[in-house]
Amino acid sequence: MALATKAPGQAPERTGGGFRWWYPLALTIPAAGVLFYLNRYGDNPGSLTYWVFGVSVVSLIPLANWIGASTEALGQYVSDRAAGLLDASFGNVPELAIGIFLLYHSFAHPSSLESDHAIIK
Repeated sequence: MALATKAPGQAPERTGGGFRWWYPLALTIPAAGVLFYLNRYGDNPGSLTYWVFGVSVVSLIPLANWIGASTEALGQYVSDRAAGLLDASFGNVPELAIGIFLLYHSFAHPSSLESDHAIIK
């Protein structure tokens, strides 16, 4: 929902709303969890790895939009400096999450690092 700006000290009014193009992509968030579970504990473990990755990447789109909208909404209530700090810090949450999961994977599965090292050489 869009927020209309008001005079300082007054809360912004909600305007409009409507359908956003990324709303259907929000269905990929639980789908990524289901695919992860099936890839790990299903009949053929490891057979859905590429699907888990692809659906997880697509599910980052609505999450990033929601984070951006929430920081903009919070920015209406704080000073310009604090709003900029919120935007700069929370705007990097998806990238930080990807980095943390990649680091976890590299420590949890060190054998895959050996094969990656052989490819790089």
